[in-house]
Amino acid sequence: MWLAITVLGVATVARATATMNDRAVAQTNADSVALVAVDRGVDAAKDFARRVSIHVVALEMSGNMATATVRVGRFVATAGAVKPE
Repeated sequence: MWLAITVLGVATVARATATMNDRAVAQTNADSVALVAVDRGVDAAKDFARRVSIHVVALEMSGNMATATVRVGRFVATAGAVKPE
């Protein structure tokens, strides 16, 4: 009985850890793509994302602001970056 409870607990913690990791990776990837876009341009950001296997859902540049949306597994994250004038 205790073994079953322990195994269930470990499995739950492992799943929660994997979920939190995917969320963090998604947000980090979105931040990275937005920063590259604002610094080097949309084409460079798309090239960067392709080279490091980031799935870009949307990438927009408006003036000095970039917005990137990426997907990691079942998670989607959006980030924005602004280039100071």
